[in-house]
Amino acid sequence: MVVGRRIVSAAGNGRISVALARWWTIRLAGATANRESDSRPREGAARTVGHRSDGSGQVHDHPGLYVADASAFPQPVGVPPSLSIATWGSHVAERMVRSNRPAERSNFMHTVLVKYVLPGPVPREKMMEGFREVEGRFRATPKLIRKYFSYDEGNHTGHSVYLWESEADARAFFNDQFLTHFKAKFGADPELFYVDTLMVIDNEAGKTTAG
Repeated sequence: MVVGRRIVSAAGNGRISVALARWWTIRLAGATANRESDSRPREGAARTVGHRSDGSGQVHDHPGLYVADASAFPQPVGVPPSLSIATWGSHVAERMVRSNRPAERSNFMHTVLVKYVLPGPVPREKMMEGFREVEGRFRATPKLIRKYFSYDEGNHTGHSVYLWESEADARAFFNDQFLTHFKAKFGADPELFYVDTLMVIDNEAGKTTAG
């Protein structure tokens, strides 16, 4: 930049043209320590940290590693790259936030609504017996905060509500083994609905929990 200032000064004194001064200043600024094009996809290049990143700035095969500087540019821009770097960095930051939102939501409490229609009428007492049989299992289920057993006898339809510590815990529980066991017990395939739990008001405990 010292050299650049000398060139501009020379132009001001009439020793070289202003156009030539601009050209040399741009060339010199483009040759500063802003490394460009190091991480772009290259023909036949190995998919490593130093060679490739995708359109969001994330390095292939290295989730969570982002390139937010000029090394992600497809080729040298030929002018001072500060504005281009700032724009690219803003783009990468936005993509990082978007990609992390699901992970953030998975840390909230999570509710799973389960609905199932029995093949035929089942007395309320019979359903209660079945619920009692699995009480111990659910008391010992890790990460399960609360579970509700509900039954609409008139329409022989069951409804269960599960409150989990996170979505990941909920999805780990409702695996193929669970679904197979459920159908064998009730003769029906359950419908599962996963929803974020933003707040729980517990009047019995006298507290409100926000996710």
